Amino acid sequence: MSLISLFTTSLARQSVIFYFGSIFLSFGRYLWHLLLLKTLPPNAYGEFLSYISLIYLVTIPAGALSTLINQLASFYYAKNQQSNLNRFYYTLLRLFVAPSLVLGLIIILLATPIAKIFSASSLAFLVLGAYVPLNLFGTITRSYLPALQDFNFSLFLAFIEIVFTLLLTWIFLGLGAKGAILALFLAALITLFIGFIRLKKELFPPNFRPLKIPSLRHYFTHSFIFSAGIQAFMSTDILLARIYLPPTISGYYSALSILGRTVFFALTPLSNLLLPIAAHRHASRRSSSSVFLKLLIPTIGFGLIATLVFSVFPTPIIRLFSGAAYFPIAPYLGLMAASMFIFAINNLFLAYFLALRLTSSTYRLLVISLLQPILLFFFHSSLIQFVGLNLGLQIILAISLTFFYCGHRKSLAA
Repeated sequence: MSLISLFTTSLARQSVIFYFGSIFLSFGRYLWHLLLLKTLPPNAYGEFLSYISLIYLVTIPAGALSTLINQLASFYYAKNQQSNLNRFYYTLLRLFVAPSLVLGLIIILLATPIAKIFSASSLAFLVLGAYVPLNLFGTITRSYLPALQDFNFSLFLAFIEIVFTLLLTWIFLGLGAKGAILALFLAALITLFIGFIRLKKELFPPNFRPLKIPSLRHYFTHSFIFSAGIQAFMSTDILLARIYLPPTISGYYSALSILGRTVFFALTPLSNLLLPIAAHRHASRRSSSSVFLKLLIPTIGFGLIATLVFSVFPTPIIRLFSGAAYFPIAPYLGLMAASMFIFAINNLFLAYFLALRLTSSTYRLLVISLLQPILLFFFHSSLIQFVGLNLGLQIILAISLTFFYCGHRKSLAA
């Protein structure tokens, strides 16, 4: 399949538009972090990123649900099963909203002791507790849009959320890290309302009759493992840095992590594009290895360039995006960029294996994600230990996935 052929069908063109739109939206989300990096001192920014990292961890089930909805709601839509689309939505609410409410309530009740552990604000954790069920409700609603092939409105809704997040953060800037979390909550509430209005044709009148979903446990388990592995690896180190390192140093590490993630988030849309294309070709009993290789090559090329730039020009990059207060992280920026570059390659491999239903590959990610906090429990005295440990784990995962790829090469080429 040539690169030109990507533009020859309606679905392919929508996929490419969605890819570039995702890059634009990732940049918009990054602007939010840049705004806070520029306006908050290192200790306050470390506090803020500890909130975000906790959000990543407690909303892992929502991320798994998003993958599940994209698979099953797309099937019902393709089969024109309008009743099942409606019932599927309310079945998911019945199964998952109650646990999310319980989790949110636990966070609210434990807000004060949790705040003491992370040297943070209990008020922010009250908002986070309310955000948990809101996020799950919003994820279920928003995930219906791409499943219904409404990619344009999905991008529009994400754009609206970013605009409101930036605007409200600016308004609440005087509240510091707490204001940013409050802005995130209100922006999510607004976009949930807009998304629900868009889906009223599919969701009303509500049909509360439970829908029996074949292989629900299988689909959700592997989606959960993948989502948990990615989010845990991106979040656990931030939370542990907040616990083990002094507030200012943990703020430095938070800024270092955000700058390094620029590489990861710039490359992950390629993984998002690979999964549906490879899955479609696999379902059609056609080889998808050429698609994988044609997306792996630019991932490696762009990642190498980004890592080189971050390694050679760390101080100008920090001055531009973070400010002079964060100059102490300059010696570590290249290593963090390398870690995120390898993580992006690993993410591409895992997306490819999932598309081909080689689900056992996700256990490798899970093992690495579990090793991260265990090793950081013993080695956490400096920035270089955090950065070096993450880089080493990503290298180990990359080697493991490469062996997995070689071991399944015949089936992958079939």
